[in-house]
Amino acid sequence: MDFIANNILLIICFIGGVAMLVMEAFMPGFGVPGTIGILLEIAAIAVAWYSHGAVAALIVTLAALVLIAIAISVSLRSATKGKLNKHFVLNDVENADEEDSDISVFMGREGIAVSALRPAGTAEFDGVRMEVTCLDGLAAKGQKVRVISTQNGKITVNPV
Repeated sequence: MDFIANNILLIICFIGGVAMLVMEAFMPGFGVPGTIGILLEIAAIAVAWYSHGAVAALIVTLAALVLIAIAISVSLRSATKGKLNKHFVLNDVENADEEDSDISVFMGREGIAVSALRPAGTAEFDGVRMEVTCLDGLAAKGQKVRVISTQNGKITVNPV
């Protein structure tokens, strides 16, 4: 118990640094948790050196490297194959049939060309802006258009 009481700062820096570096493994890029984790590990090594000498600092350094490697590999394995997978990895696949059924509700609807359709542009149908292609080639901005086709995720219109 005296060992823990005498080395509480070393233990807090060591465990906190490992926790921050594991947290950083799940964040894109390199940010604040990674920087704090590295600084805490350096602080743990410095405290070990100051309190117990160079051999203790070397042991803390090796322990930190091994523990960080194990923690990150277990975390990443869990993220790809374990319980974390359902929280961090998108497993749903969207296919063209679902997309076609979503935009098929616009079939036959009339809307207004928000931009000039030359032949592609933007039109608004019941408050929803969609990228469309004009079959006749051109439609002026503000002109009424009607949806004549919704195939392969593309909406085709004709001027009204």
